[in-house]
Amino acid sequence: MYTMWHVLALTLVLIWVSASTAFTISGMRSNRNKAVRVVKNHRTSTLTVYASSQLERTSAFNQKQGKAEDAPNIVLVAGFESFNKELYVKAARALENVNIQVFADNEIRISPSETNPVFADAMKNADIFIGSLIFDYDDVMAVEELLKHVKGPKLLFECSTELMAYNEVGSFNMKASPSGEQAGPPPAVKAVLSQFTSGKEEDRVAGYVKLLKVGPDLLKFVPGEKASDLKIWLEAYRYWNQGGSTNVQYMIDLLQKSYKNQDISQLPKVVVTPDVGLLHPLQDRYFASPKEFLEWRESDDCLERAVLEGFTLAPKDAPRVAVLLFRKHVITDQPYIMELITIMEQNGVCPVPIFINGVEGHTIVRDMLTSEHEIQGVKNGSIIRADSFQSNKAVSVDVIVNTIGFPLVGGPAGSMEAGRNVAVAKQILKDMNVPYLVASPLLLQSIEQWKQNGVLGLQSVVLYSLPELDGAIDTVVLGGLVGDKIVLVNERVRKLVSRIKGWVELRRTPTKDRKIAIMVYGFPPNVGAVGTAALLDVPRSIDNLLTQMHKDGYDVGDFADDPDACGERYVAN
Repeated sequence: MYTMWHVLALTLVLIWVSASTAFTISGMRSNRNKAVRVVKNHRTSTLTVYASSQLERTSAFNQKQGKAEDAPNIVLVAGFESFNKELYVKAARALENVNIQVFADNEIRISPSETNPVFADAMKNADIFIGSLIFDYDDVMAVEELLKHVKGPKLLFECSTELMAYNEVGSFNMKASPSGEQAGPPPAVKAVLSQFTSGKEEDRVAGYVKLLKVGPDLLKFVPGEKASDLKIWLEAYRYWNQGGSTNVQYMIDLLQKSYKNQDISQLPKVVVTPDVGLLHPLQDRYFASPKEFLEWRESDDCLERAVLEGFTLAPKDAPRVAVLLFRKHVITDQPYIMELITIMEQNGVCPVPIFINGVEGHTIVRDMLTSEHEIQGVKNGSIIRADSFQSNKAVSVDVIVNTIGFPLVGGPAGSMEAGRNVAVAKQILKDMNVPYLVASPLLLQSIEQWKQNGVLGLQSVVLYSLPELDGAIDTVVLGGLVGDKIVLVNERVRKLVSRIKGWVELRRTPTKDRKIAIMVYGFPPNVGAVGTAALLDVPRSIDNLLTQMHKDGYDVGDFADDPDACGERYVAN
C-alpha cells in the first residue's frame, strides 16, 4: 500500500535514478559505412531512415519532401542498437501524421570531429528527440551540441550521463544542481528504493527498473504540472523499455499528441514482456524460471516436439550451460538468438537461455543458478548462500556464458564506475566455481571490419576489458553486423561449444591427471633472458605456484619430493 509520502518521495527518486543509471566510455569510436535512404509512408507521414548498409548517399536528404501537415518533426537515434532500425520503421509506418527521421550512432558523424550535415539539419528542425544507448564520446559531444535546437521533448534512454541530463518534457527535466554535484539519494528516497530492491547496494540498478515501471501509476496521485510532465516521460520510457513495434508505436504517438496538447488521458496498455525469462525454439512461450525451463526441456513434450520438427537436442548427459541473453534482442525477435540456441543443441551442449535487461545479471547467477561446487560448499558450511537465493527456481549448471558483455553487476549501467562491484562479482563467481565465458556477436563492428582489423575500440571494452575485471575467460566473437543485421558465423558458435566442452572435460578430469603448461618469458632467445621480467621474481613465483598446485592435488613431478627442486633451477635449465 503506497502512501502520499511514498509518492512524493518517488517523484524525487525517479529524477535521480534515471540520470544515474547511464554510463560513459570516452574516446572510443566506431567507423561503419555511412549512407542514406528514404522510405515514404503511403499515408500522410514521412519516414527517413539512415542506413549503414548502403554505400552511397541518395538525393533524398530533403526531409520536407512529402511532409505531413502540422506533424511534429521527430528525430530518433538508435545508438548501440542499429539492428533495431527496422522495428522503428515499422512502428512509424503504422502512424498517421508523423514525420520521423531514424539514425544509428554511426550516422551521427562523418569523421571524429565533423558532424553529419544531414543529422545536424534534422536536429536543427526537430520538435522531439528520442535517443537510446548513445555513449561513444564523440557521438555524445555531437548530440549534446545539437540538443539545444530541439524545440520540444527530449527523451534520452540509457545514454551517457552527460546526455541523460538533457531529458526534458515540459516543466520536467534532469538538469544537475547549481553546484554541479550529483549527490546520493536523501533518506526519504532511500526508503522508497528499499521497497524495490533486496537492500544490497549491488542490486540498486536492478531495483530501479522495477521502480520505473510503477512510477506512472503512482504519479497520478501527485498534483501539479511537473508531475504530469514527469508521467509523460515515464510512460514513454515504459513503452520503450518493454520494446517491440507496438510499444514503440504507442510511445511515438504519445509524444506527438502531448506535443500538440491533444488528449492523452486514455493511453493504450503496454504490451508486456517479462523482464526475465527463458525461451527455446521448440516452445512458443517464455518460462519464468530456470527450473521450469529445465523440467520442460527434459520432458517427453520437448522430445516429441523435437522429433516432429526434426530438431536435434543435446544428449541428457551434455554439459548444462546458462546463457545470459539481452532481453531487448529477444523481444525484438533478433534471429541470432534462436540460431545460437539451435547450434548449441546440435553440437552437444544443453543451453539454459535466460534473457535479462542487462543490469541484473548478477542477481540471476546468485539467486537462480547454482553448481555442484556451491551445493557441496553449502552442505559443508564453507559457502553461505545469499538470503535472496530461490531454491524453487534454481538449477545447477556447468558453465555460464554471458552474451551481453559489460560487468556482471550492473551490466551497461555498471560501466559508469568500472571495477566498483568487482568484489561482489568475484564472490558470486567464486561460490559458483564454474567457467564464466563471454561470447557475443559484435554490435559495433561489421564482420568484414572484424576480419580485417580485429575487435576495435569500444567493442573490446565491452567484450574483454570490463568482463575480465570480474573473472571472465575465453572470450569468443560469434559474429557481427552485416549492414544493420546481427549475423552469427556458425563456425564461431561451434568454436564456443568446443571451448565449453573442453572446460567441462577439464573440470571432470581428476586433478592429478590434468596437464598444465607454464610459459615463462625468454626474449631475446639464447642470451640468458629466460625467466627475467622487470621488477618480478619469476623463480620465486614458480616456487609458489608449484607449491600451491601440489597442495591442490596436481602432479608436479620431482618438485614434490626433491628438496633441491626450486624455480631457480627450472629457469636455469
